[in-house]
Amino acid sequence: MNKYIYLFGSMDQEKIGKIIADRRKKKGLTQRELGELVGVGYRAVSKWETGITMPDISTLNLLSDTLDISLDELLKGKKYDEVINNTFFTSKRRNIIPLLVIVFFIMLVIGIIFFHNNKVYTYILKSTDTKYFISGNVAFNKKDISINIDEIALLNNDVKNKEIKNYQYQIVTGDVVLYGYGYGMLYDILEVPQNIKVFIDNLAISYNNTIDISRNDIVQNGITLKIWFLTVDDEELNYDINMSLSIK
Repeated sequence: MNKYIYLFGSMDQEKIGKIIADRRKKKGLTQRELGELVGVGYRAVSKWETGITMPDISTLNLLSDTLDISLDELLKGKKYDEVINNTFFTSKRRNIIPLLVIVFFIMLVIGIIFFHNNKVYTYILKSTDTKYFISGNVAFNKKDISINIDEIALLNNDVKNKEIKNYQYQIVTGDVVLYGYGYGMLYDILEVPQNIKVFIDNLAISYNNTIDISRNDIVQNGITLKIWFLTVDDEELNYDINMSLSIK
């Protein structure tokens, strides 16, 4: 054994035995057939493979040629291509970890942007003046706005018996008109005059569109519903219903 240590340094007999057995099997040889090829008995081959003994130095060159492995690889107990593959995959794992981290953060950013752009923010509309009652909501999604007013009430008995022949309204935030509707106050009239209380009780507003103003500005400024009425007596009635938005 000492002569092997002297020539090749410290060696692991079990590892060498395992690679002899592995290469023999890959070659499709029995222990007896390998022994015949290198000039030893099958028992000697068995002792090599179990790590009990080492091949004689005079046999090593022939053994390495027979097993199609270099002498250096044989004595190190590992085939060169296995070393290369292990090194490759170890290096590949090291390189792929930063890549996975980068991909994770990219996907995270995309997810945040997607969530932000598609999240629906819903607010409840509430009149800031006790003279009016409003029931409705405002929803924002990306650049879109949806305004729904289900119920409007003028808490003023002085006008409940007035008849109107014309109306017009606008939905305003700050100085921006979001939506306007109605007949022209000067030129068009309703075909049939209507009671103002009945008209307002049945008025519902549903509006959907894309906006250029930010959601935060609308929430901060609030929304004003401006309604104009023209009575059958040509009296103009103006109502500004200011509303705040509170998160639902």
